[in-house]
Amino acid sequence: MMKKLLFVICFICSLSYADNEITITQSGSDFDLWVEQVGHNHTLTVNADGDYNTISSSQQDEGHTSVMDIVGEYNTIAVTQKEGGSHQLELDILNDNNSASVLQEGAGSHDATITLD
Repeated sequence: MMKKLLFVICFICSLSYADNEITITQSGSDFDLWVEQVGHNHTLTVNADGDYNTISSSQQDEGHTSVMDIVGEYNTIAVTQKEGGSHQLELDILNDNNSASVLQEGAGSHDATITLD
């Protein structure tokens, strides 16, 4: 079984703000991941188990958290968190063939828990 991991990380922050975190646990084949963290105090955790999953995550400005637990195949996920509020996302996908697009933006704090099963 061949695993493919496309992993691009862009850290654009000053030296005093180098405190972004990325944690990835992955099993399965043909996993594509694109990550952008611009700013500081961002946390991204991805736990993926399954084949042919694609995840795109963009965190901009400061203080955003995404936790994604994916168990299934052929899932496509796009998450964007931006602007001044504290944005928190917990996304659980527990089956196959899903497409999820999440946008959290604006100055207010936003908490989202999404489960697809």
